[in-house]
Amino acid sequence: MRAVKKYSFLVFFINALFSLSVTTKAQSDTTYAEVYPQGIKPDFSIVDSWPKYPGGSDGITKHIITNVKYPAAALEAKVQGEVVIAYLVQKDGTVGDVRVVKSAHPALDQEAIRVILLMKPWKPAIQRGEPVKVLMQQKFDFKELNRELK
Repeated sequence: MRAVKKYSFLVFFINALFSLSVTTKAQSDTTYAEVYPQGIKPDFSIVDSWPKYPGGSDGITKHIITNVKYPAAALEAKVQGEVVIAYLVQKDGTVGDVRVVKSAHPALDQEAIRVILLMKPWKPAIQRGEPVKVLMQQKFDFKELNRELK
């Protein structure tokens, strides 16, 4: 009787190990696809060194506040909202492939694009010692910007 219990335990233990190895194998075979807004394709999504804008995040904030001109059409229509822009910081630090990811109003979208395109060159991202293009996003809160501009 004791041998049957040992045998049953051994069979249970082997089944448990087999189940774990099958589960682990199935999970490791899963492939993931990165999704980019409207087909923007950077060189890398994880890099050794991310791009840096002159003045850092404070420099970006100053650039936006200094350059945004609230569109008259949006003011007249009393439109406010959040616009999210995706863009690539290219290998040379310039901004390109600018797209609206989240829209609030066509006039606000165009103003956000215009301001992004006015950015000074960035220090580019670095991967394995070489400059690479990477995807960045910038949020424009036109409700907040409307207060800042008054």
